[in-house]
Amino acid sequence: MVMVTVGLLILLRGLVLLVFGPAVRPFPIIFPLKPLFLGDMLIPMNLLIGGIITIVAAVGLSWFFNRTRSGLRMTAVAEDHVVASSMGISVKGSIAVAWVLGAILSTIGAMIFLSGKSLTFLASDIGFAALPVALFAGLESIGGLILAGIIIGIAQSLTTNYLDPLIGGSLGSVVPYIIMLAILLIRPTGLFGWRTIERV
Repeated sequence: MVMVTVGLLILLRGLVLLVFGPAVRPFPIIFPLKPLFLGDMLIPMNLLIGGIITIVAAVGLSWFFNRTRSGLRMTAVAEDHVVASSMGISVKGSIAVAWVLGAILSTIGAMIFLSGKSLTFLASDIGFAALPVALFAGLESIGGLILAGIIIGIAQSLTTNYLDPLIGGSLGSVVPYIIMLAILLIRPTGLFGWRTIERV
């Protein structure tokens, strides 16, 4: 599923480049541009609103996957298609719902990220930035995704601000993938992913 998502991302970026060209276009201002000042700290309003939306979405999705029939069906499908199908769960239907949820959340994320900025076909790189976070956390843990995003974001910011000027490179853009690979070598299912138990 991850590789299908990456392939679809590359395909859509190529189509956008083919249809609209590489021209830079302004993205509508959806959230206020005026930042929030907390003492000496400056917080961009879109990031503050995005953080609040992220927390609300995480709580809502956690409740949905753990407390509702539809969510439990999707969880079963994510664990094993064959077993879920043998229990009478529609695998195709669950996958379709997952894609719809993904499209909605991606649209909200794009609105937060691009509000008031310039839009080019390279804006899709945010999808590649999300990949190491998802694999680092494990694809089954919503709370783990939040924590993994914070860890990788802090590591990338520190690397960009302190190490990149010393080495004259773009180590900050590589650090998320280094962290992801280090965790996957230790835990192939991710830091918070489900462990697969084999019974003989």
